[in-house]
Amino acid sequence: MRYWCSAFLLLTFATLARPALATDGDPVVVVQETRTPAAVQKRPNAHHAPSVQHVALLRNSGLRPVRVLRVTVEFYDFFGKILWAKSAVPVPTRIEPGGTATLSLSTPALEAARRTRYRMEYGGDHAARPRPH
Repeated sequence: MRYWCSAFLLLTFATLARPALATDGDPVVVVQETRTPAAVQKRPNAHHAPSVQHVALLRNSGLRPVRVLRVTVEFYDFFGKILWAKSAVPVPTRIEPGGTATLSLSTPALEAARRTRYRMEYGGDHAARPRPH
């Protein structure tokens, strides 16, 4: 009984700890993401919410180039409610097979955020429809 409980807990934590990656057949995957508190500029009589610099490294794992890439980053709370979303274009916008691009954007510091989802839209030889991650 103790073995099964341990195995169940290990499997549960492994499932929850998975990074946001591509679905089967999607050529663009998120390889790494970092969040760094952004520097606050002090201005008199101005109220600034804390912000975070969000950087994601994307890789083209497909066999063809991906061009005109646009990424929507979405933050969800524990219950699956969307807290924030924003679209941005990574640099470079064209990724050769095996190549990488960097997505960098300023996001609010959301304490309730528990999950990040990336939606990719791209052109080229791949379908140009949005793909959830």
